[in-house]
Amino acid sequence: MHWVLLVLLVVAGIILLVGLIIRACHVFLPPDQFWLTKEQLDFIDHLFQLAGSGFLGGLMTRYLTRNIED
Repeated sequence: MHWVLLVLLVVAGIILLVGLIIRACHVFLPPDQFWLTKEQLDFIDHLFQLAGSGFLGGLMTRYLTRNIED
């Protein structure tokens, strides 16, 4: 089970990295070279918001459980 979770974490990290690279390209490239629509970019932004809030929530939960137990 540990290895499955680790593989899923790595795959999720790779997907987020690819999404970040695509989003950065759409920020720095000229508008005539964009290949995604506004809706697709909004979807990528929404995924980043979900991943960021999940990451911060996990960190806060971990911090609080360690400090409450001590």
